[in-house]
Amino acid sequence: MFRTPVGYHGGQLFTNETEVIMGNKIKISMTDRAPVEIDTDEWPMLAEAKDHDNQYLSQANRIWEICVRRKDERVIVYGWKREGGGGMPVGEKSIYAGELTDESATVSAIRRVAEEIRNPELAMYVIRELPAETI
Repeated sequence: MFRTPVGYHGGQLFTNETEVIMGNKIKISMTDRAPVEIDTDEWPMLAEAKDHDNQYLSQANRIWEICVRRKDERVIVYGWKREGGGGMPVGEKSIYAGELTDESATVSAIRRVAEEIRNPELAMYVIRELPAETI
């Protein structure tokens, strides 16, 4: 992935987790497979949660985020851990993880991605943000 901060570079917008390819198309890093390219209009955000290791985001040494997007019965769960902009650099490499799955395996995929980015507690907060199931 890209280590450049959020902003424009060479006419393209870069964010912490994805590269905006054109318009609403983004490229997402996945676990054990090639990245995927999606249109965010077709894959709306279903849930997301963020965490950092300081009282203030601006002082954080580490930042984590997990996102869940859905299209029809398919779900993409992806997340990352990267260095924050605060304090002394911790010298850790960024970690990116992602899974393409179906709706029935969403919670399991969230837990695996959270483990992969080394913040298993973040899974609980993402799961809480999922739409409630009517029973």
